[in-house]
Amino acid sequence: GGGSGGGGGGGGGMGEERVGSAEEVGSLLHELLLVLGIFVHGSRANAELLRWRCGERPTMLQRLVSLPFRYWCVPALRRVLLPTLLCGCLHDPTNTQILSASLHPAHLVRFLQEETESAGDSPSGATPAAVLLPDPSELPIVNMDYALSARLPREEWAGAIAFFSRQPASPSSTASSPPAARSVDGEDCPPAPQLPPLCLAQRAA
Repeated sequence: GGGSGGGGGGGGGMGEERVGSAEEVGSLLHELLLVLGIFVHGSRANAELLRWRCGERPTMLQRLVSLPFRYWCVPALRRVLLPTLLCGCLHDPTNTQILSASLHPAHLVRFLQEETESAGDSPSGATPAAVLLPDPSELPIVNMDYALSARLPREEWAGAIAFFSRQPASPSSTASSPPAARSVDGEDCPPAPQLPPLCLAQRAA
């Protein structure tokens, strides 16, 4: 009986470990999205990497728009994903055209407008994406900031709203499919299949 109880306790420990691992993977994904947004912001060369792919594997941009639906509906998760999409597509018509096959640019405009309203009269400029916190154990603790301003400075928000407001909802009639993604060896690959349309939850009136 005691051995059986010990086995049950071990099983419970394994279950708790699996939950912890899932949480860690989610945290790593969010940190990756934060760093990716900072990496592509203001750099056309870095943003171009989002449309590269190796063989038939999806591009990074396609992977981003394929994240679970909760990243489009839950406000806290939208603030993790959408700023990185904004940074990767702002002033990049090609990335925006690829994105618009799955996500209407109006959703990005609405998100920017909501963030502008909530920011109010707070100071403009970029906020630090990570801040070191004091720790009694002398190990570094990093507080990650997923606010839009940590990836896209507030002085760029108005220009971003104007840019995405001008973008069509889908690729133009002269290009019935998204542009070919660039492969890692520099050669063009055939266009990847278009992803099913995504619809963000409408903000309550």
